[in-house]
Amino acid sequence: VLFDVGKYNLKKDARATLDSLAAKIRIIDKATLVIEGHTDSDGSHDMNLILSENRSNAVKKKLQEIFGDDAQYDYDVRWYGKTKPRVPNDSDENKQLNRRVEVTVQPPQEYYQSLETH
Repeated sequence: VLFDVGKYNLKKDARATLDSLAAKIRIIDKATLVIEGHTDSDGSHDMNLILSENRSNAVKKKLQEIFGDDAQYDYDVRWYGKTKPRVPNDSDENKQLNRRVEVTVQPPQEYYQSLETH
């Protein structure tokens, strides 16, 4: 999911992207969705941390809307600011690629908790 410079509101095409992602996630009854926000290198470290947090939370909120209240997904929201670029921040195109949120599907949190008790 890509974002405009300095923004955390979802772009218009983000809904289609998140709908497609949600359709794939729905195959799994229970899961933890790790949502990681990133920014390009423009701006201060602190500003980018806040921006990436807001981007992550925007994606979480939209996924929660798509899945509804009955979904059995846990959310693990993380934000990294400009510390984990996908590509070098040396062009406008690359900076656009770094303004993103990545979603990873992992086993539900209860799975990890069951491992701790054994």
